[in-house]
Amino acid sequence: MDSISTLIERHHRGVARFFSLAFLLVAWRVAIFVAVLSPAISMQAETPQRGKALDRKWADATMHADSAALNQLLADDLTYTHTGGNTQTKAQFIASVTQGQPRYESIEFEEQNARVYENTIVTTSRLRVRLKLDGGEVSLHPCFLHVWVKNRGRWQLVAHQATKIE
Repeated sequence: MDSISTLIERHHRGVARFFSLAFLLVAWRVAIFVAVLSPAISMQAETPQRGKALDRKWADATMHADSAALNQLLADDLTYTHTGGNTQTKAQFIASVTQGQPRYESIEFEEQNARVYENTIVTTSRLRVRLKLDGGEVSLHPCFLHVWVKNRGRWQLVAHQATKIE
């Protein structure tokens, strides 16, 4: 027959095993909860800001005629529509920017908004744009609609629509 101290020791081991298993179960459930929900929470928190940042990257690359940056930011099937209604492909837009026709002197955002739809961000912006075209300086006050899609792990602009508001 076991002594009382042996019974107490077995009881403590059993209680310790129970609490160890309970702790592991709770830790496992917390890990699953964090793994499933935290990407959705962080995506909702950061993606509208990401859309605005992407628009600023596009503006910087356009002003600096940075073909490498534009090539990364613009989707191969880009539709780029200007305020006058003319539409360009990705290759046509990059060629016009790098050849300085037009040369974007400044692109200043007055207002930016972004909406998130899973792997798509739609941004709307009001801007002040100064550019040189055919030797003259042009000032525009357009609003832009940009559609960004996450493609192969990176965000790319698939559509640009500019509307002249002044």
